[in-house]
Amino acid sequence: MSSMFSFAVEMEELDDNPCAKVKPPKIPKREKAGIGRDPARELLKALKDESLKYKCMTLLAATTGERRGEIIGIGDSTLDLDNCTIDVSRAARHQKGRIYLKTPKTESGERILPFPVSLVPLLKEMIDYRDKQRDKCGDLWVDKVETEDGELISNDLIFTQWNGQIMHPNSVDGWWVKFKKDNGLPEDLKFHGLRHTNITQLLKAGVDLGTVSNNAGHATKTMTLEYDDLDAEALRGVAQKASHIFDLENVIPDLLGQPVNIYRNKKKTTAIK
Repeated sequence: MSSMFSFAVEMEELDDNPCAKVKPPKIPKREKAGIGRDPARELLKALKDESLKYKCMTLLAATTGERRGEIIGIGDSTLDLDNCTIDVSRAARHQKGRIYLKTPKTESGERILPFPVSLVPLLKEMIDYRDKQRDKCGDLWVDKVETEDGELISNDLIFTQWNGQIMHPNSVDGWWVKFKKDNGLPEDLKFHGLRHTNITQLLKAGVDLGTVSNNAGHATKTMTLEYDDLDAEALRGVAQKASHIFDLENVIPDLLGQPVNIYRNKKKTTAIK
């Protein structure tokens, strides 16, 4: 409103801006909703009873801090299984019934992101399933996907709908609500909270602020400072740190070789504390 009145002053429609002397209320600092290291480990262990797609997506969110849309945007051309890196150069977005790929929301969001080597076997399972599903669908498979400006590009996405179409980002949230309820997770913990968990735990593990900020794709280091009181040392190996934090050596083996699609039944809820 103040901007509109300022424009009116510039256009000489008003003599002054009536909002100029108004003091906006102080906005309280929003709490970053994440969970601690041990509950996070238990959460990842609970993925054993979930479909392969959501196992992979949850592990990537927790161990790399990638955003939901960025994970959906991962494809063969952006995933390097040899060097264990992801080229975060696109993300899924939805608007007015349209689902498309676009570049990350900020320039700093475009980054090369390392992930733990222990995720490679699980990601290979996912790619193998995607390839089999594509062959099974035949002509029904969507070979081209749309970008923000309407351009159609080759579809190499790894996480897709049944016919290769881009996943709707909200479908991840729909699954997460059920997973959260089944495992007694905090009500205020969103899927995005895995990103907050990753950032906080890396800082607590002593990874330096600059590295964590770059890894998260934050526009400024000030954004990263909001997560924790820092006593960080200059350490390398973010992916290795994440692997240790989330105890992937013991978590991943139990997630391999399971059915690709698991349909949930009502089960007794056990709270993860």
